[in-house]
Amino acid sequence: MNKETGCVTVIVLLIIAVFAFFGFFNKYVFGNKQIIDLKQNFNVAYIQMTDGTSKKIYLKKWNDYENSDSIQLIGVDGTVYYTHLNRVILSSEK
Repeated sequence: MNKETGCVTVIVLLIIAVFAFFGFFNKYVFGNKQIIDLKQNFNVAYIQMTDGTSKKIYLKKWNDYENSDSIQLIGVDGTVYYTHLNRVILSSEK
């Protein structure tokens, strides 16, 4: 192995390590904030229910989908809500 091949190998391994490192921190350290997608860290959602009432949910995590108007909300109690973005207000409350 020559010097150039060794440098390329080290660079590729460093890139893989950086992606793995940020994936770990994204999942276990930053909670529901996704650094790469630049999503905000919301801890409360207000959902408009089908009967017209609103419900306040304390969020464990949430996910919106690329090329879709849907959002999945997971409450701290484990309840999962899947709805349209027009029916949800996300908020960061203290």
